[in-house]
Amino acid sequence: MALYGQVIVSLLSLLVAGYVIWLTVRDRLSEQWCLVWLATLGIAIVLAVIPRLLLWATALVGAKYPVSALILVAIFLLVVLAIHANSEATVYGKRIVALTQQLALLRRTVEQHQELHRDRGNEGTAQADGKG
Repeated sequence: MALYGQVIVSLLSLLVAGYVIWLTVRDRLSEQWCLVWLATLGIAIVLAVIPRLLLWATALVGAKYPVSALILVAIFLLVVLAIHANSEATVYGKRIVALTQQLALLRRTVEQHQELHRDRGNEGTAQADGKG
């Protein structure tokens, strides 16, 4: 990769790293995912700055061109991230259902408790009026 390409990839990676950190500071991205993305961006910078590593990685994955190897690895990482995100969404969905059911049961209990107190309050009023 030419020096110009190395500089562009490095600058874009640093820009995205800044955005990832901004999202984390704003509590829109967890620290766990911040580290994953920063590590990924760090690898991109290292591969851009040290082209021999990219050639070695290309031979390792059996690709013919370095760009093909990068795209292959990127697709693989995106598939893994998508599977993990779906896994987390499933877990959170099940937790939401369980919490919603618990909330419904608690509301029912509170309503029953309020009705019981209303009925007892009405009995006390009726007895005080001499109607009971």
